[in-house]
Amino acid sequence: MRLRFRRLSVGPWRRSPIEAKPLRFALTRIIGNDLPPRHAPGQTLTNLRFILANEPELSGCSKRWILNRIVDPDVEAAMTATLDAYQQAHSRIDFRLDVFGRIEREKRLPQSRTSTPEDGASTTEEVCKRALLRAERPRITYAIPVNAARNLALREAQEDADWILPFDGNCFLSQGAWARIREFVERQPEVRYVAVPMARASTYETAFSKIEPINAEEEPQIMFHRDAALAFDESYPYGRRDKVQLLWRLGVKGSWDRWHDDPWDLPRPKAIVSGQQVGAAGWVTRLPSGHAKFEHGRAAGRERTNAREEAILRFLGLLDERLRREALHSR
Repeated sequence: MRLRFRRLSVGPWRRSPIEAKPLRFALTRIIGNDLPPRHAPGQTLTNLRFILANEPELSGCSKRWILNRIVDPDVEAAMTATLDAYQQAHSRIDFRLDVFGRIEREKRLPQSRTSTPEDGASTTEEVCKRALLRAERPRITYAIPVNAARNLALREAQEDADWILPFDGNCFLSQGAWARIREFVERQPEVRYVAVPMARASTYETAFSKIEPINAEEEPQIMFHRDAALAFDESYPYGRRDKVQLLWRLGVKGSWDRWHDDPWDLPRPKAIVSGQQVGAAGWVTRLPSGHAKFEHGRAAGRERTNAREEAILRFLGLLDERLRREALHSR
């Protein structure tokens, strides 16, 4: 089923002399840690190298990167060296194990209940896992601060760009996709937010498509005009509607409108932006995760969700193990 974006008309319009300056764009991608089993080990660095070697220059657009709390110093050093080799601007949000170690889980939650999730019948085990993830929300928000990184991208580019693209690190833009995006915003000066439909790729070759993929139905990436009033809500943790909460506020319709709410979920926000300020254009390709079974097929959505939830819990467990080792060494 196709996503239901509101695509505005692209009829003729006139700019004032001040508005006639070429639009400036800033594409900032957020690079996080590999999270097996959702990702194959090393997949983030593999995708980074592919993007830098193969993504075309995007007219009028600067490219930036944010290293988002990379916990392995060797991995972070490899990422930094790769970005430097391609002369790419980048910043970082550092990870501090001592700070993570002081963050406590939430101890009291609404009573759990077996329920129906967004993509099928839920098991008691799945509900209990979601409850555990809810209790881990403060630690997830620190260790994987995806919305904080997106907001940093907005702040860093606001003075230098008319349009800011705080995209996920594995996203790739082809020339055809970029041409569609630019054409749209150049003809729609009233728009302040643009949803960019996303397609998952199981092979790298599909990233170069000149036409919009038929499977561009995933949660879109979001572009912001420099005057846009909204940003990402940092209280939403990675893996639980971190981007969807903004799609709801923008009134962008999609499969997420049918998702089930657990009793401990944050309340769904209502649409608060005029439809004239929100549009959709182009597409973006999400590069392979290293596991083809998660990319396509009827069960892929649920398998991605289960793998992501398992990956987050494993990641937190690895950080806890590091804390235990450091405590033993300090005795």
